[in-house]
Amino acid sequence: MRQKPIRILLLLVGGFALTPPVSGAGSVESSAGGWCGTHGLLLPQIIERHLHNESLDRLSGRKKTHRISLKTDVRKEGNVGVAIDNSRRMVRERNLVDFDDGFSMQFKYKKKRGGYQVKRGGSFNDDVGEELPLTDDDSFRIDLPFKAKVFGQGYDALFVNSDGNITFGAGDSLSIARDVTRFLEGPPRLAPFFADLNPETAPAGGGIFAKVGAKSIRVTWVDVPKFDESGSARDRNTFQVTLARNGKITYAFGEMESAEGIVGVAPGGGSLLNLLDYSEQLPAPVSKGAIAESFSSLLSIDEAAISRVFLENFADRYMTVVVFTDFPFVLLGNPATVAYEQTVKNDVRGIGEDQFDATSFFGSEGALESFVMMGDVKKYGDDIELANQLGGVYSPLDILMHEIGHRWGVRLRFDDDGEASEGLLGRGQSHWSFCFNSETSYLEGNKWADSDGDGIFEAVIRRARFNDFDLYSMGLIDPAEVEPSFLIGGGCVGDLPPSFEGTARGEIIDVAIADVVSVLGERRPAFGDAPTKFEIAFLLVVKAGEEPRPGSVAMVDAFRKGAQRRIAEHGGRFVTKLRARR
Repeated sequence: MRQKPIRILLLLVGGFALTPPVSGAGSVESSAGGWCGTHGLLLPQIIERHLHNESLDRLSGRKKTHRISLKTDVRKEGNVGVAIDNSRRMVRERNLVDFDDGFSMQFKYKKKRGGYQVKRGGSFNDDVGEELPLTDDDSFRIDLPFKAKVFGQGYDALFVNSDGNITFGAGDSLSIARDVTRFLEGPPRLAPFFADLNPETAPAGGGIFAKVGAKSIRVTWVDVPKFDESGSARDRNTFQVTLARNGKITYAFGEMESAEGIVGVAPGGGSLLNLLDYSEQLPAPVSKGAIAESFSSLLSIDEAAISRVFLENFADRYMTVVVFTDFPFVLLGNPATVAYEQTVKNDVRGIGEDQFDATSFFGSEGALESFVMMGDVKKYGDDIELANQLGGVYSPLDILMHEIGHRWGVRLRFDDDGEASEGLLGRGQSHWSFCFNSETSYLEGNKWADSDGDGIFEAVIRRARFNDFDLYSMGLIDPAEVEPSFLIGGGCVGDLPPSFEGTARGEIIDVAIADVVSVLGERRPAFGDAPTKFEIAFLLVVKAGEEPRPGSVAMVDAFRKGAQRRIAEHGGRFVTKLRARR
């Protein structure tokens, strides 16, 4: 018997509202040297990805890799955990577009059931009509000669959007991520292939076309390429959506070359999501809410699943779980990203971070505060103390300390002549500004010197460390111990990575910890009450059916020992002993 699709609600999980990304979110770390993927929108993305993966696990008829339910092999090697993902909970293989040229399907609304039924049917119509004047990230309104019914509602017009979808009530021309969150949010949407497409680079005869009739409208994307920064026309895609006056929706596909996209229908405003595998699960039962299949060419990981597997086997007492993989993959879908951190819980006041608790979503009963993903352990090379191209001026061990440090920073604002200023914040509003004299913090900024007093500052070479403002946020020093510093104001550009070379020009803006307290209030718990001992766990994730590569566990252990040495330099203590769950 065919099992019904699992339905998931992307609204509120673990005390965290799941909100759509804001403009520019997809490029928060796009500056040169932007190897760190940490930013404020990560948690909604992690929640979305986990819920999507969790529902795939429960679908009947999924591809063979999703039907395997072997137990994950988790063991302890010294003080490093090793998790072999035989259950395939943690590592997700690619889901490629598997539509043949000529594939088509129909969505029919069942009023009594309040949802759509999907089945094979329909065909591609070569009469595509007139070309629409759509450019990249564009939207075009079409008034209809009939009232189109979508999700039981009637509409006199629709908006054709460049990115492979049509919407009702409002267009959608945003350039942010074309992910499941955006698919569900916003206006009602028909998405024959929701992806980052650019009709401007279509070849002769290609583009986006519409044929409006008395009883239906047909919109066709002909040889429309995926957006490419070089402007070349690659990964062309041909597909079509027909909306009839009676509400029947038909998707038909020609040649599809892109691997990333979402195919489905959504009522808008956030809704239930029914995940299907169209090539294997049609006809499907009537489904309320949105229906979709999400395609990706990338192998990915599920952070929440990794945390849950870890806590099913080891003690729930760690502030941070640091995860390395024993295989390469593209972190957060961005080849430039080397590592990232997601804060899971914050109960500290006065450091610029809201208080929240998403620990239950990650499988913890309250102890876990931070999740760090370092990616493939082998990419860091043999010398973790040596600066390399991955982190620019930072060594691999610096990168680890950077991500651990994101648990507390950087979010400090300060009083600048009576105004609350974000001048200390740089890339992604999560790192020290390039213009801040951060004493070469792990969390970026620079060590600046103005030896001539002429307003031209030179970067000074120095090994990275946590500065006094970092240590204050971490609760490791009293505010009276924080040495004042300065910010270069004027023409200095803050949204840049740190550099051991170069100059900056501007005027000095003095910054003292009292200026921070004036805006954010005193840190609570205060120094003396805040912990100085932090328990951190290290885990190596291995793909199903494999064993760790030679030297991988030893490499993770080297990072573990190095982190212990580094925090000891600041009077803190990392406890990394791995304890089994009782």
